[in-house]
Amino acid sequence: MSRDIPQTARVASHLHGIPKWWIRSPGEHTVDPNWERGEYLRCHGKMREAVGPGAAILDVVWNGSATIVRSAWVVADKRGDDVLRFTRFYFVPRDGPFVVYRNSHFRSPPAGAILEGDRLKDKWRQIAKEYEFLSAGARPRIFELDDWHRMCSVAEEKLSLPHKCSFDSKA
Repeated sequence: MSRDIPQTARVASHLHGIPKWWIRSPGEHTVDPNWERGEYLRCHGKMREAVGPGAAILDVVWNGSATIVRSAWVVADKRGDDVLRFTRFYFVPRDGPFVVYRNSHFRSPPAGAILEGDRLKDKWRQIAKEYEFLSAGARPRIFELDDWHRMCSVAEEKLSLPHKCSFDSKA
């Protein structure tokens, strides 16, 4: 993945661990985004079907004061109809600065919110400047080693089970 600004992005909101908002939710979002495998394969099914290689995904979470970009990546390829794969990703730094998506709570629609044009360019430039740029499988510095291993272990267990996520409702 180059650091070039993508033409289009989808914004996907996720539940997360509290107070460690950078960790995937131990309840609903135990698998996605799957930084350790470089895949996005369970959540936001309509969004996964709608995007292809070259599109960006911005993973956003509520950190207690704003909806921030936790991670971002460009889709490198697609396995089947709905598994998005990425080789590199950006991840929020431990002490900030954080890229704010909104100053309020945000819940994305099932197909993700579309972000394009100058707004995408501005956010992507901020992300590229401030965030860690990592290879899939690398542990971001914000994670304690035990938290990372626990989160990855839970995801591996859940990959063999059906996914239940309120973000994928038919409504």
